[in-house]
Amino acid sequence: MAWIYDAVHDPSFVSAWLELIRSESGSSTGSATGHRTRSEHRLPTAHGMVKVLSGEQSNSSVIVDDGESAAIVKFFRVLSEGINPEVEVGRH
Repeated sequence: MAWIYDAVHDPSFVSAWLELIRSESGSSTGSATGHRTRSEHRLPTAHGMVKVLSGEQSNSSVIVDDGESAAIVKFFRVLSEGINPEVEVGRH
């Protein structure tokens, strides 16, 4: 039996991505690498609230709040070549 689920709703999945970003390391297959912009704010853990926002089409935004730190993590579902304006605005 095979099944498919939307992993952005899974706190364990979100936690694994946050750790990849936090450590700026690569996945075991080398298909993904974590990157982050330097900040005095720490990334939250996914051990608190994890809520997926609705209404987006090309990405999924996940609010993560562990009570001490909060962030919105964007999972891009449709990739395109070039600079993404949403990433650039958030970076600045």
